[in-house]
Amino acid sequence: YGGKLTFLYASYPDRPPLLTQQPNRQPLIIAHRGYSTVAPENTLPAIEAAIATQADFVEIDVRVTADGVPVLMHDRSVKRTTDGETNIAKLP
Repeated sequence: YGGKLTFLYASYPDRPPLLTQQPNRQPLIIAHRGYSTVAPENTLPAIEAAIATQADFVEIDVRVTADGVPVLMHDRSVKRTTDGETNIAKLP
């Protein structure tokens, strides 16, 4: 890996890179959905745990319900994390 990270906005070529190649830099620690191995993903406890362990970034997922309310959820549906099967976009 070499301690380099390159990230570009693929869908926004007019924006500057968020992260560019930086020689001699350690890899960034990005907590995917918070620290989801110690707390349920995309929850405040998972985000707080990631911050407490000094992650460089916390990545969360936001979906919008049918009535326009943003919710933290990785999947399009609630099937994997609940006993329901509905898509978030269809929930009131």
